[in-house]
Amino acid sequence: MNNEQLELLKTIGPTKYYRTSDNFIYLNSEQENVPLELEHMKSSYLYLKELSIQENRPLKILVDFSKVRRIAKETREYMRSAEAKSFSPYIKGTALITSSQLSKMLGNFVLGTLKGDQETRLFTNEEKAIDWLKQL
Repeated sequence: MNNEQLELLKTIGPTKYYRTSDNFIYLNSEQENVPLELEHMKSSYLYLKELSIQENRPLKILVDFSKVRRIAKETREYMRSAEAKSFSPYIKGTALITSSQLSKMLGNFVLGTLKGDQETRLFTNEEKAIDWLKQL
């Protein structure tokens, strides 16, 4: 993602939240080997809900998932919870971009967890991810 096209909105833990020129919310971390921790996941959901309400529309989210190396057990459990699923109306679709086998495996876990709750797809190509979000 070209940084010239991004407007920094917020930072939660290791994750930066940007608005793209296509009006997507782009999540990325500059750190390597990022763990997905429960505290950050909850804060992320709350922030995305707040942003969706402010904009009066569900969000299209693009996530650079390539640096995620671990999803904490309590985070995995939370992602399956009714509380986490209650945020689905605020998200129109999420595209996860992966570049390694490990991030692809973790991304597939996320896909399985969110299946049926919201549109979520895994991509290895950023352009294809953006095209898919545009079609939603």
